[in-house]
Amino acid sequence: DGEGKTVETRFACTVSVGESRSVAQGLVKGSGRVVTEACRAEGVEISNTYVVNSSGQILWSRQWIGPAHGYAVIAPIRL
Repeated sequence: DGEGKTVETRFACTVSVGESRSVAQGLVKGSGRVVTEACRAEGVEISNTYVVNSSGQILWSRQWIGPAHGYAVIAPIRL
């Protein structure tokens, strides 16, 4: 909450699998399916996006990290 106190928020989410997307950064080169997680809670709506390969590894993601910072993109440079 900005004052060092933990605040719990429970989201209701749906997950959908979309098209294929290629990813290339560092030593990571490949493709995977776009998985989108749409969530709602107490007037807040967020959408996290992942690119997941056929082995289940996350090649790229854009995830909500909180109201102060918004979204972060996470892209490993090697698996």
